[in-house]
Amino acid sequence: MDVDAAARPRFKSSVEPVVDQGNGLFLFREGGGAFMSRPVFAALAPYLDGASAVEDIFEALSECYESADVYSALSRLRRDGYLAEDTANLPRSLRSFWEHAGTFPGDAQSRLAATKVTTRALGEVSKDSLDDLLEQQ
Repeated sequence: MDVDAAARPRFKSSVEPVVDQGNGLFLFREGGGAFMSRPVFAALAPYLDGASAVEDIFEALSECYESADVYSALSRLRRDGYLAEDTANLPRSLRSFWEHAGTFPGDAQSRLAATKVTTRALGEVSKDSLDDLLEQQ
């Protein structure tokens, strides 16, 4: 896990959180979903955007929840696979694609950037438009 991801947690791009105010948190993702029935999950969800530091999350929730409850909720979300494990600064669709592929989005992007590709035309077909498209990516 990326150290920054642990310090600034966010939901995976493939997870859609829906807060049931005061009751809990619905988590939807391809292939299923879950309901986290404790109110601490509903309070925690808005902070899981990758911008909030863990320390700030604990401080913001400390008036209503024990630190142990917040820690337990964060740990469960991480253990159950709802939190991202890297901090890739990519569009949500790309992060979601790489998460579904089972790799960290940041690692995938850096590997792709370092990989050289050669195209070859077969027959009388020009490869120029394909080369241009690949260069744009």
